[in-house]
Amino acid sequence: MAVLDNAVDAAEPVPAEFGLAWRGYAPDQVRRYVVGLREELRRVTDQRDALVAELAAARAENRELRDRVDRICRTPLPPDALQDRLRRMLEIAHEEAGEIEATARAESAARAERLLDDARAAAEEMVAEARATAERMLTEARRRAEALLLVRDRVAEQLGGARRVVAEAGDLLRPGPAEARDPADG
Repeated sequence: MAVLDNAVDAAEPVPAEFGLAWRGYAPDQVRRYVVGLREELRRVTDQRDALVAELAAARAENRELRDRVDRICRTPLPPDALQDRLRRMLEIAHEEAGEIEATARAESAARAERLLDDARAAAEEMVAEARATAERMLTEARRRAEALLLVRDRVAEQLGGARRVVAEAGDLLRPGPAEARDPADG
C-alpha cells in the first residue's frame, strides 16, 4: 500500500495560479482548486483501494489454485475419470514405465552376471596362480630333498669309509702279542 500512497505524492501538482485580490489570492479560485484536489485525491484513493482489493483477491485465488494443484498431484486420478485421449496417454505412460523398469532390471541382471563372471574369472586366475606357485614350491622342495638325500648318502659313504680307515688304523695301532711286552718294562 505504501507504494500506492507514494504514487499520489509523486504525482505532479496541479499548477496553482490564483489571481490577486485585495487581501491575497481570489478565494473562489482557491476554493475551486482545493475542491479539485480533494476530488483527485478521492479518485486516486478509490483507485488504490480497488487495486488493493484486486491484489487480495488475486492472492486468495493463487492460494486456492496452489491448494488445488497440490490435491491433484497427491491423489492419482483413476483412468476411468479421464477422457479417452488422456486415458490412452496414461496407459501408454504406464506401459513405457513398465518397459523402462523391465529394461533397467534386465540391464541390472546382466551387469550383475558380468560382475559375477568377472569375479569367477579372477578367482579362477588366483587359484591357478596359487596352484602354479605351490607346484613350483613343491618341485623346489623335492629338488632340495633329493639333493639333501644325495648329500646324506655321500656323507654316509664317507663316514663308512672313515670308519673303515679308523678300524684299520686301530688294528695297526693296537699292540700285537709280541709287542705286548715292552722290553723297557721288564
